[in-house]
Amino acid sequence: MKNIEYLSDMLGPRLSGSEMLQKANRWTEQKFREYGLENVHQETWTLGRSWSRGTARGSLVRWDAAA
Repeated sequence: MKNIEYLSDMLGPRLSGSEMLQKANRWTEQKFREYGLENVHQETWTLGRSWSRGTARGSLVRWDAAA
């Protein structure tokens, strides 16, 4: 649970190709080493495009069916 909380609350969204995904990958790699795993490494891959989520807004409109 402690790891899931950290990934969710501290690192947040990890969209493909994003800086936060890279940060999470490095964090995970380090954790695996701390747990004593061997041959810990990241596979190289190329992603044509990446993006970061911007601000999202919404509004609620009350609709009265009786009117």
